[in-house]
Amino acid sequence: MTANSPVNELEEHELCYACLGVNEPWVPFCRHCRSPLTAYAAIGPIEKAYALGVFARKGVKHPNLLVRWLVSLLVWTLLISILMGLMLP
Repeated sequence: MTANSPVNELEEHELCYACLGVNEPWVPFCRHCRSPLTAYAAIGPIEKAYALGVFARKGVKHPNLLVRWLVSLLVWTLLISILMGLMLP
């Protein structure tokens, strides 16, 4: 089955929670985004290391989201510290 082929409604498929991609049943990782699909992929020693790497790879793949999050965290921290400095004698 290719990415563009229609899904046969009679066959059972697994849906990825990360990218909503359609996968074959009992596949441990999504074939589109490589996120873990089964419990074993999330707790197996090698699979767990790979699954934790999925988060890091997605952060590097979309650096704008990571940068925006870090900048907003910095701005909120500065605002809170300035307000606390003004309120405390």
